[in-house]
Amino acid sequence: MKKTVALLLAMMLILAGMTVAVTVGAEVNYPVNETFEETTDVDWATKYTGTASISHDATGGYGGTGAVKYTANAGISSDGSGTQHRFFTAPQVTFKKGATYTISFRGKASSSAAAWCAPNFGYTDETGVHHNYPANTCSFTTSWKQFSWTFSIKNFDVKNSEGVWVDSGEETKTAGSMIANFWGFSEGLQVWIDDFTITEVTDEAATIDLSATAKTVLAVNETSQIKVTAKDVFGNVIENPNVIYASGNNEVATVSDAGLVTAHKKGVAIITVQSTAAAQSIVMMVGDKGKTVSFDSAPPAAISTDAAKNTAYQYAASVDTTTYREGTGAWKIKNRTDVTGMKTDNYALVSGLQDTTAQTFAYWFYDDGSNMSKGRIHMRNGSTKYKGVLVDGNYDTGATAAERGRLSLLMYLNKDRNGTYTYQQWDNGLKNLAGSTLQSSTGWHQVVLVNTFETTTVYLDGQVWMSGDNLCPGLDIAQLDFVMQGGAAFDSVILDDFVAVDTGTTTPQHIVTVEATGEHGAVKNDQATVSPYSYVNSKGTTVKNKFNSITVYENDDLTLTMVPEEGYEAKVTVGGQKVAVQDDNTVTISNITSDTTVNVTFEKIITEPSISGTSADYIVSGEYGESKDFSYVAYYKLVLPADYQLGEYGMYFNESGATTEALKLPASQIDETANMFGIRVFGDAVQQGKTYTFQGYAELEDGEGTEGTITTETITK
Repeated sequence: MKKTVALLLAMMLILAGMTVAVTVGAEVNYPVNETFEETTDVDWATKYTGTASISHDATGGYGGTGAVKYTANAGISSDGSGTQHRFFTAPQVTFKKGATYTISFRGKASSSAAAWCAPNFGYTDETGVHHNYPANTCSFTTSWKQFSWTFSIKNFDVKNSEGVWVDSGEETKTAGSMIANFWGFSEGLQVWIDDFTITEVTDEAATIDLSATAKTVLAVNETSQIKVTAKDVFGNVIENPNVIYASGNNEVATVSDAGLVTAHKKGVAIITVQSTAAAQSIVMMVGDKGKTVSFDSAPPAAISTDAAKNTAYQYAASVDTTTYREGTGAWKIKNRTDVTGMKTDNYALVSGLQDTTAQTFAYWFYDDGSNMSKGRIHMRNGSTKYKGVLVDGNYDTGATAAERGRLSLLMYLNKDRNGTYTYQQWDNGLKNLAGSTLQSSTGWHQVVLVNTFETTTVYLDGQVWMSGDNLCPGLDIAQLDFVMQGGAAFDSVILDDFVAVDTGTTTPQHIVTVEATGEHGAVKNDQATVSPYSYVNSKGTTVKNKFNSITVYENDDLTLTMVPEEGYEAKVTVGGQKVAVQDDNTVTISNITSDTTVNVTFEKIITEPSISGTSADYIVSGEYGESKDFSYVAYYKLVLPADYQLGEYGMYFNESGATTEALKLPASQIDETANMFGIRVFGDAVQQGKTYTFQGYAELEDGEGTEGTITTETITK
C-alpha cells in the first residue's frame, strides 16, 4: 500500500547537544515508580475494595494515558460526621533509618474531595519530633493537581507497654507506602491517581542552616557569602555539602553557584539553598539601613513607653553573652514569672525600634529546642489606628473605626508535641490575612516584615508566615515592639540583630508562578532553573524544585527561557492564553500588572520523513571532471526518523517542458552523517543551454510495515 507523506522543506543542520549528568554525593533510589499504563498496574491497590471499587482507566490519566480510578461504593457516603473511608493502600516498601523520602503523585476527582495520606508507620524526624505518620492532607478538585511531601527518618518509633512512643531500634521498617482516607464524599465519587513515585535519598543533607550568614542587608553592588551548615539525619555536619542556590528575585539580587549574593537594586530577594532532601531560605534585603540594634549591650532601664510599668519591666531583658548570632551578645527576654512585679497585662518589653523611613524590618530569635512555648512576639505600627484606608482603590479618609488600619501582628512560638510557629492578627491592619503554621526547629530563625504598596508580608526563614492586603498603602512602621506574654508555661526567648531597611518596596510587586508538566525539558530564569517540579542539577543530583515563584515589580518585563530535550518543543500559556515561543526558545511577559501563572508543556516533535533540495544550493551545473563534459550534479538531503526503513532512493530527471516520462535514476549510496546523496547526469543526456527538471524520491517503510514514497517538489535549472 502506498501513502503520500507531506513534504517538510525546512532542514535542521545543527542539532542541540545533550549533557549527560553523573550523580555524585547522594544516592537516589525509586522504591515505587508507577505510571499505571497497564491494566495490571492497579493490582497492588485492591486491599480496600469494600470501600471503593478499583479499575484501570486507560485514557483517563494525566496527559491522556493510564491511571487508577476509585469509585465510592453504594452505601458508602458521607453522613456529615467527618467519617473517613479508606480508598487504597500503595505497595509495601522497606524504609531505611537515615534516609529521606519524597512521595509524589497526581490526583483529581469527579467533584471536590479531601484526603489524608501517609505511609503507615511512626517515626522521629531529623529535628527530634515524633510523628505517628508522615502525613499530608490533599484537596482534590476536578483538575489534575500534583501532591508531594518530604520527610527524613531519624528513628522508627513503636508504642511501649505504657503506650508511649519510643525508638524501636530498627534499622529498616517494611510498611504500606501510602494509605489514603477520604472524607466528605458521596456515593459514586470518582478519584483518579497517576504518576505515583517514592524517591529515596541517602548520604545527603537532611537539614540546612543559613543563620551564620553574616550580611543580610546589602547596598546596591555589594556582595554577601551565604554560609551553609548542612547536617545529615543524625545531626552530623556534612563538609562541602552538595547544594544548589537560587534567587527568587534576580532583579534585586543574584546568587552564584558558590553562594555569593550580589545586590543589583533596592528590594527583597529570597535566596534558597537546596540539597536533594532539604531546603532552607534566607531573606536578603537591598537598600539603605535605618535603625539597627545589635543587642550587644544591656537594655536601658526604661524600656516601656508606659512609665508606670518601667519598674516591673526594666529587668525583663538582659544580655546573653553565650548565645548570640552576631556581635558579642543578644537580649534574653525573660518569662514574666522570673521578673518581680511582672503583671498579666504585659505590654512592650522592647520598644523604641521605630523607623518611619523604612519599609522592611528584620530580627532573629533563637529556639533552644525545648518543648517550652516561647510566648509571642508582637509587632505593631503604633498605638492609634490610621484613619485613611483604600476603599475600591481610592484613599478614603472617612473610614469607620473598624476599617482603619493599625498593623498589629502576633507571632506565637508554640512548642507542642509537633512543634510549630503560628500567627494571629490583632486589630485591622490587614485584610484577607493568610499564612502558614511552620514547623519549629532548634537554632536561629530570621523574621522579616516587608511592606509593599498593597501588602504586608512576614517571612520566617524565607517562607511566608503571614500576609495580607494593607489597609494603609505604603505603610511605614511607627513603632515596633516585642511583647512576651503568658504564664509559667512560657519560656524565655533570645533576640538579636534588629535592623530597619529602606528597600523601596512600596512599588507594587507581583508573583509569576511557573508550572511545567512532563519530564522532557526545563524552564530557566537568568540561568536558575524554575521548573519543572524535579530535575537533575549541575552536580548530577535529582532534586525537587522549589524555585518556581518569581517576584517582579509593577510594569516590569520577565523573560523565561525554555530548555526542551532534543526531539521536544515547549508549548506555553500565560494566564491561560497561548503565547508563541521565539526562535531562541524564550518567552517574554511584558508590562506585568498582576500575579500570573505560566504553564509550560514539553511535547514530542512529530518528525515526518522528507527530502529537500533547491536549485541554488543543491543543483550544480558546468564542466565536470577530467573529461570536461557538461553535466549536472544534484544533491538531496533526506530526513528519516528512527522508525522508518529506507529502500530505493534517487531522483527523476527530464528536460524541462518535455512530454516524455521522466527518467528514474536510483542513487547508489548515502552519506549517513549528513543524510545526503547525489547523482551526476552528463554526456548525451544533457546539453548546455537547456533547462532540466529534477525531483528527489525515496521509497521507505514505516515501523508498522506500511510502504510509502516521498518526493521533493520539481526543481528546474
